[in-house]
Amino acid sequence: MTTSSPVKRFALIFVACVLCAACSKTPGRTTDNADPAYPFFITMPSELTIEDSYRRLEHTLSPLEQYHFRIIIPKDWKVLDAKLEQDVEPDSFDELAVFRQPGEWMTRETPADAEISISVIRPSDERESPAVWLQKILDKNVPTHEILQQRTKGEGANTSSDVLFKYRDAKEQYIMRMAAFRGRDRMYLVNCSDTINGYRDNAEACYVAINSFSLRSEPLADPFAEE
Repeated sequence: MTTSSPVKRFALIFVACVLCAACSKTPGRTTDNADPAYPFFITMPSELTIEDSYRRLEHTLSPLEQYHFRIIIPKDWKVLDAKLEQDVEPDSFDELAVFRQPGEWMTRETPADAEISISVIRPSDERESPAVWLQKILDKNVPTHEILQQRTKGEGANTSSDVLFKYRDAKEQYIMRMAAFRGRDRMYLVNCSDTINGYRDNAEACYVAINSFSLRSEPLADPFAEE
């Protein structure tokens, strides 16, 4: 399944939040939320579950081999035609791939529910860690976000971040889980999003994607992948 105009949810969400930022001046905050509606998986499901419910994918759509990667996604999710045609510009980001849960978006113009996207960032400051970069992006562009759970790995410029947060746009409330980490002179972002009502059913898939992402050219770039 492909689409001629893949939705860059990560970018569109931030644009939407900037436009509605005036609606509230409440800064992003963190809470120790143990609500089962917002599960934060940090261990992989059994191999039997992986074989029954997921598929191991080699994503090679980009003509740039350095951005070919492996990932595990739910079996019935669709691979959109999002791909990086040319290298990302300095101090910017672009999508490498998008995967979506089947839904009404397949037959008519309607927002997607669950979605996983992979992005690459080319930072202007190599001293800035992925954890700092991600928090700055959230504070600037999603001022009303509420962090539900988070964890970090590494130190200094290599500190990676895995964050679960919720936010509301003009129509819907969303849950997003983002993991940002560095590979050589690039940062990578594995982002999983869903409506607040749908997240619980896809929380495991969010973690599986984060855990299984692996660049062919830098197989150890993702520090959240199990060894």
